[in-house]
Amino acid sequence: MRKGKVVIKRIEDRIRRQVTFAKRRKSLMKKAHELSVLCDVHLGLIIFSYSNRLYDFCSNTTSMENLIMRYQMEKEAGHTHTSADHSFHPADQCSNCAKTKETMMREIENLKMNLQLYDGHGLNLLTYDDLLRFELHLESSLQHVRARKCAFMQQQINKLKGKAKETFMDDYEETQHFSLPVQQGGSSWEQLMWQAERQMMTTCQIQDDDDVTRRQVKKEFLLFDREEEEHHQPIIGALQLVQLPQPSPQPARTQGPVSGP
Repeated sequence: MRKGKVVIKRIEDRIRRQVTFAKRRKSLMKKAHELSVLCDVHLGLIIFSYSNRLYDFCSNTTSMENLIMRYQMEKEAGHTHTSADHSFHPADQCSNCAKTKETMMREIENLKMNLQLYDGHGLNLLTYDDLLRFELHLESSLQHVRARKCAFMQQQINKLKGKAKETFMDDYEETQHFSLPVQQGGSSWEQLMWQAERQMMTTCQIQDDDDVTRRQVKKEFLLFDREEEEHHQPIIGALQLVQLPQPSPQPARTQGPVSGP
């Protein structure tokens, strides 16, 4: 007796639906594994259950991230094949490769130009605004470098403090005098470490003050430049309108007869 055709529809009973999902999921995972091994294909399977639980399978020769990235690239490039047309178009692939190559060459040229700018070459090709932005970028990078340098110096000082303290304690254990050497050694060690730390902090503070002063001078220069441009034309026009009074001619002096001695 033949079985009737099974109608595919949603199982209303929750328990039966859960059991059916578990059985068919295992069977689907098994079939996917067999297909990837027998046919040597890259296969990825992603399942979200009714309870939003994730189940996935991927071929051993690749990873799910690579498959998704490859799918997105193929989708954007238009290489996905429909069920009606499985033909291959070499011309389209060459065109896409040429576009990709052109984009990569432009990126390489931009990177080379940036490297030349950091070396101080090619600055004559930049405008004033480009130079200003580049200078601000360099100052920001310099601040990060100096902050890292100060932090590194602080770490080195802390390490030296620990080593000096260990050396002092070793010498203290070996010596036979307890009161005077401990007091002199401890005071000199603490004073030396304090002077080194103070010198490091002073150096960092001087560098920060120089950065602040340089930014303030630049800001005042830009403000002065803008005010000069705004008031330059009105001042010239006003000077053209103002007419200075002409001095009145002085009457010529007549010299009288010169009397003899």
